[in-house]
Amino acid sequence: LMFFMGGRLLAPAIAGHMQDKGRKLLARVQPNIEAAVLLLLAVLLLFNLVALEWLRHIEGAVLLACAALALLRMLRWQIWHCFDRADFVALLCGYCWLIIGWALVGCSLLGAALPLSAAFHAITVGALGTLTASIMLRTRMLRCLKVADAWPWAYLVAVPVSIAAVLRLALGMLPVDGALLLAAGLWSLGFLVLFFLLLRMARLEKGRP
Repeated sequence: LMFFMGGRLLAPAIAGHMQDKGRKLLARVQPNIEAAVLLLLAVLLLFNLVALEWLRHIEGAVLLACAALALLRMLRWQIWHCFDRADFVALLCGYCWLIIGWALVGCSLLGAALPLSAAFHAITVGALGTLTASIMLRTRMLRCLKVADAWPWAYLVAVPVSIAAVLRLALGMLPVDGALLLAAGLWSLGFLVLFFLLLRMARLEKGRP
């Protein structure tokens, strides 16, 4: 869902931004790459139904292929032209976390030192947290303020969420006293700030004639 819906949101938004800057983005949704990744993910779901140890290595290789294809898709959006927009930076950060998560889980399945339980945090904390916060902010900002980047500073909520993800990954390799509590605190801080931002925008919308 994060790969499919994130791509469907980012591709047209980036294309529109590029058009405003006098540029043309040819590679938008990229259905061939999208279909290939979705097919590989479906194969992974089937593999998970079979409890065979040797399949873990195949699953790892498939996840690395998914990460490579998703990275190629993102680079073909020419994302370096979007760094002047905080909303795009936050969304792309979440998309990067998904790619990193697939790669780390794949490496873990192939025998890397990072435990599988820790590798999953790149997806569950990094990708899911960052994309959720960024999409909620962008959607509400468009509705209430009519401009997706009206409060560019608001997208800084992605920073504590991403730091929390890094801490959770670090804990999988080198346990540090207090790191888990700090990660939970940063995650909570990010979403607490998000709550007040959404509340503020709702009040602004309600105050309109």
